[in-house]
Amino acid sequence: MDKRCVLAYTSIYVDPLGHVHPCCASDNFENPLKFSDYETIPELLNATQFKELRKSMEDGEPLAVCDTCFKQGHQMKDYWNNKWKHKLDSPELRDNDFNVKSLQYLDARFSNICNFKCRMCGPGLSSSWYDDYIAIHGKRGQEFLDERIFKHTDPMSKFTPEDLDTVEHLMIGGGEPFITEDFWKLIDSFSNEQKKQISFYGNTNGSVTKFKGQSIMEKVSKFSDVTIGVSVDGYGDIGEYQRTGMKQDRFDRNVKHMIDFMRGKSWMDLMFEFTITTINVFHILDFIIWADNKFPGHAVHFHWARAPHVWACHNATGKFHDDIVKYIRNILTNDTVKKAEVSVKGIEGFLSYMENTEKESYDKEAAYREISILDERRGDSYKDIVPHLENMLKLPKKLLI
Repeated sequence: MDKRCVLAYTSIYVDPLGHVHPCCASDNFENPLKFSDYETIPELLNATQFKELRKSMEDGEPLAVCDTCFKQGHQMKDYWNNKWKHKLDSPELRDNDFNVKSLQYLDARFSNICNFKCRMCGPGLSSSWYDDYIAIHGKRGQEFLDERIFKHTDPMSKFTPEDLDTVEHLMIGGGEPFITEDFWKLIDSFSNEQKKQISFYGNTNGSVTKFKGQSIMEKVSKFSDVTIGVSVDGYGDIGEYQRTGMKQDRFDRNVKHMIDFMRGKSWMDLMFEFTITTINVFHILDFIIWADNKFPGHAVHFHWARAPHVWACHNATGKFHDDIVKYIRNILTNDTVKKAEVSVKGIEGFLSYMENTEKESYDKEAAYREISILDERRGDSYKDIVPHLENMLKLPKKLLI
């Protein structure tokens, strides 16, 4: 198997904390790259960490920064290697010193501003999480918690017109990008001519369709190819429990608005992004059927939480773990699931992850304390909505009251 990934040669992912990664499926470099440490985009693309990664891939032993992607079946790598095979095979992919010429894939997440506080998230990616995090942990040396909202200082100043002119794929996320000023500045930095050569992917929680009176769909429709990935981890009580801030009626209304806008526009599509946790794992089939009935023709793409550990399904033990694996195998025989290629690949990847990932130890009493504090602060009750979570806690009965 070719261990190279085209994104290591073409892409940067800038996260809200200011770290730079090869892509959103990768981890931090061992020596983390900071967006603020580089004056220009070419300097960043050819930082020592990137050149070492490219060499390691060509030597057949990719660095640890790519471990997560490989453990998840390297879906990200395979997708982009297939899509951009011509780039990977090009003799101009890199020079003899592993330098590359231009930025072609930009994943920009310039702020943690968000109006949701999903259970598996935290203050690094959601400003709404700040107070809950402090209530649970205090600051504990987390320097980034000196501020509720953090963002890059004038991030677009690093990009020259020449940098933007070579971008072929633009991905934005957050936080919630559609309520973030820097998202709009980024979009406006591209000329209409440049937009005609760029495919666009925007990840949103589906809570808004306008920003300061401007239609979000109208704004992004100028790109050559548009996919809106709506993050949703269930419907009804389970969806609202995992994604605090979600309101089912508003969600349904906004998704319908986006789909209606896309009607007749062949270059635009919407898909659902579902993060599997111990909260919603037994809700997957119900959601697929619900989405197929409610919004037919729109794929469900699956991811899975790896942290916090209590939400990570691979940490389930004994019968609970076996029940998850059995349930997932049964899902793959369902007719509604089988007709959805994207869903099948995601579920198969999750099954492989469940069967091949080593369990990690975690403090069950601390996890129970966190769940209890969040339930109290948010007016929820896991015992009413997801009672099977007690299988992850396995605490003395005196604590489970």
